[in-house]
Amino acid sequence: MAVRDSKDPDGPTVAFHPRDWSAFLGAVKPATSTPQASGADV
Repeated sequence: MAVRDSKDPDGPTVAFHPRDWSAFLGAVKPATSTPQASGADV
């Protein structure tokens, strides 16, 4: 998986092995949440 700053499309990239990228996503996804808007119907 190659990652780069979308604001600098010609800039450098950082490459991750697929196993490492999966481990990263597995650690991040449970820790993230989408806040509910005030008064939103759930």
